[in-house]
Amino acid sequence: MWGHLLVFSYLLQISVAFSIIPAATYDGKPRVSQALRRQNSSTAHRSVESSRLQMGPNPEEMKQQKGEALQSLSDFNDGVWSGVATSFSVTSDVAAGITRRKVSKPYKASVSTQFGLGGDGLKIVETLQWESDLKNSEGGTCLSTRSIPIGVSTDVDSVDGSYSCDEMIFKMPSAITGTESLIKFAIEHSLAISDDERMRCFLLYGVESQLVRVMICQERRVKDDGKANNIAGTTLSDEEEIAADINNLVNEIAGKISGSGMAGGLGFGSSEDSEELKGGVTEESTPEDKLDRLKKSLRSSLEQEDAKSFHNKIIPYQVDMFSLTTGVWLGDAVIRDHKEVKSSGKGFETQSRSKAKNFGDGFAEWSLGVQKAAFQFLWDFDESVRHVISWGRSMGARTDDNMPVSSVGVMNDKLMSRRLKPEERMIYIDYDMGKYAGFIVGSVYIKAPRFLTFSETKSDIASPFFTEVVMFQKRTGPDESPGRNIEFDDTEIFCSRMTRLYTKDGELSQGCTSFFVLKPNTSG
Repeated sequence: MWGHLLVFSYLLQISVAFSIIPAATYDGKPRVSQALRRQNSSTAHRSVESSRLQMGPNPEEMKQQKGEALQSLSDFNDGVWSGVATSFSVTSDVAAGITRRKVSKPYKASVSTQFGLGGDGLKIVETLQWESDLKNSEGGTCLSTRSIPIGVSTDVDSVDGSYSCDEMIFKMPSAITGTESLIKFAIEHSLAISDDERMRCFLLYGVESQLVRVMICQERRVKDDGKANNIAGTTLSDEEEIAADINNLVNEIAGKISGSGMAGGLGFGSSEDSEELKGGVTEESTPEDKLDRLKKSLRSSLEQEDAKSFHNKIIPYQVDMFSLTTGVWLGDAVIRDHKEVKSSGKGFETQSRSKAKNFGDGFAEWSLGVQKAAFQFLWDFDESVRHVISWGRSMGARTDDNMPVSSVGVMNDKLMSRRLKPEERMIYIDYDMGKYAGFIVGSVYIKAPRFLTFSETKSDIASPFFTEVVMFQKRTGPDESPGRNIEFDDTEIFCSRMTRLYTKDGELSQGCTSFFVLKPNTSG
C-alpha cells in the first residue's frame, strides 16, 4: 500500500506542475484574486507584472509597498485582544514526544504599532495583562510589556495583516509561556483567521539553539467603543439595552401571570409559540409553574436561534491523521522574496536585526509572486508519515529551491487517547531523523527545526531551514450544531498556511502565506 501511495504522490506532483489548479476560496471569494484586485493599482500588483521583476521593485514601488504592508499590519493587529495560550515542551527522546503541557490563564494583549524617533525605528509594542495565581498580597493583576522591532526579519501579508517575525532574547512572562528557561531566539507567526480572530504561534529556542517550547495563542479582538472594555466585548450601551428589555419582560410577567392570555401579553405572536407556552399550564398552575414554563420556552427559542446562526459559519476544524489524509489540499501561495535585501554581515547578530538605523530600514523590501501549490499527507496507518508539497505555475517570484518538498517522519500519538477532550489531543511527528519536529494540536499544524544550525564559526555544517504553521477551518453545514463535529461530509474544509525560509546564515530568505481547500479522495 505504501508503494501505491508513493506512486500517487509522484503523479500528483507531475499533474500539479503542468496544470492550473482552481483558485482556492475564502468566505466565497478567491483569496489570491481578491488580493490582486485589492492591490490592482498598488506596488504589489505592478511588481508581479513588471518586466524588471527579477531586479525587484523600483524605489517608488518600494516606498508604496512599505506603506501598504505597514498599514495592513497596523489596521488588523492594533487594539486589545483576549486569549489563552497553550504551551508544551519537546525532549530529545522521540518516544517521550510532547511533555509539560500547560494552558495559561486568560489574558489581554494591548497591541500598538509605533513609529520610533531617532534610531528606534518601527516597532510593535505589546502589553500583556493577566491575573496572578498568588493568593497573598503579591497576587492581583500583572502587567508585562515587550517591544518587537519591525525590520528586515518581519514578513507581512498586505491583504489580511498576517505577519511573522523573529526576536533575539525573547522576553515574555512565564505565566504565558509556561517556562522559566532563558529563550535565546524566538520565531513568531500570526495568522488572521477572521475579522476579529487571530492565531499566534511562538517557537522558542534555548541557549543551546534547541527547540525548548512551543506556544499557541488563540485570540479574539475585544470590542471597545470607549464606554466599556471587557473580554466578552459587550459595551455599556448593550448592557443597558439588555437590562431595559429584562425590566419590560418582568413587567409583562407581573401583569399577565394570573391571566390565561400570558402568551399574547408577552408578545409571542405566532400560534405555535402561544401553544408551546401554554403546554402543561392550566388555570390551577401556580405562578412559579407558569414562570418555569416561560423560562423553558425562552431557552428553547434561544437554542434554535443559536443553531440557525451557527449555519454557514467558519470555525476551527479539529484535525488528526485520518482527516489530514482524506484527500489533496489544493491552493495558491503568495510569496515574498527577501533575497534582494542586502546585509552587511552574517547571522542574527548583525546590525540589520538589532536596530533599524533609519525609519523603516529593511522592512517590506521584497519581491512579490503568486504560485499554484498542493500538499498531501501520506500515512501507513501505523507510525510512518510523509508530507509532500508540490509547486505549479507561478507569476513573479517563485518558491526557493531550498524549500523542502518532501519529509518523512515517525508519529507519536500517545496523546490522542479518547479519554482526552478533543482540544487536548496532540500528535508529535519526528521528521527527517530528528531534523524537524511536527505537531498537530487541535486545529493547528506546526513544523519547525529541532535545532538552529546557523553559525558564523561553523558555516560548513550550517544549512537552510524553514518553519511552517497551518490553521485548519471549515464552513458549517445545515446539519451541524454547536459542539458537534461532523468528520466526513460535504462541508468545505480549508486551511491557511504561513512559512518562513532562512538561509544557512540565519537571514530570512522568503516569507509565504497560502490558502488551501481540501479535495477529498473519490473511490472508483
